[in-house]
Amino acid sequence: MGKSNLYKNKDRLIDLFKSEGRWLKIPDTTGRCIIFSDPHNDGRTTHFIIDRYLINTSNTKIIICGDYGDRSPFSWQAKPTATIDYLLKLKLKYPDRLYMLMGNHDLNPKKYQRFLPCDFWESLSQYDENFYTEILESLPIVATTPNNFINVICTHGVLPDNKKFFDDFDLDNETLKDCLWSDYVETISPIKKQSLRKEKGYDDFYKSMKSFKSTYLIKGHNPRAPLKMFDNKCITLSTTRVFKGVCDRHIAIIELGKQIKSTDDIELVNIDNLIEL
Repeated sequence: MGKSNLYKNKDRLIDLFKSEGRWLKIPDTTGRCIIFSDPHNDGRTTHFIIDRYLINTSNTKIIICGDYGDRSPFSWQAKPTATIDYLLKLKLKYPDRLYMLMGNHDLNPKKYQRFLPCDFWESLSQYDENFYTEILESLPIVATTPNNFINVICTHGVLPDNKKFFDDFDLDNETLKDCLWSDYVETISPIKKQSLRKEKGYDDFYKSMKSFKSTYLIKGHNPRAPLKMFDNKCITLSTTRVFKGVCDRHIAIIELGKQIKSTDDIELVNIDNLIEL
């Protein structure tokens, strides 16, 4: 599918994402669910994960926890839109197997919160800027797995304090900005508390998890976060090669039909052990 066909399918893509809702509830109860985050236009890594766990494997689903553009690896000689275009085409082909959540880099900084780097957004023509703005601002914010005994929730940054946040959703809402930009930390620094990247602690985490009736959170956003924290119930993933050396690159795999009794039941795969990029 060429770029012109992607343009023609803009309304279908928006309808697909809107039909999932801001709180996406994965419908199926069988197979494996592969979760990764922050591809940041790292097309080589994204293609590897998609080929291995979606295209060449049956009965799997993929959740990506946001941040599709910006920070392109220097060794990835492709257009700033290459990875997001690839994923949008896959969404059209596998609408019930590929799920995409919103990250802080996915809202147009000219329209919403300004940030740097924003090389993806700065590279776009006016037509393309409108195209990607409309599509990406329709993405879900959180995703939950179907079975009560799994109790896994996914998002980009942090969860809203209460699920009632979705009852009156607004893209300009300060709570949404907090969800996309804030970090969970084990020790809150009073110096950083008023910054855009607010810090949320143990009590904030458990308050949100209780509201969503979830036990385990899988998220992205902060490459400097520990892989596991809060009694191993909060898992932070990063995929792009840009942060190689800052953190290991992991994907998470859960069995949708298997009870999760601890994070040992969530398979964390270091993708650097699978590929050299």
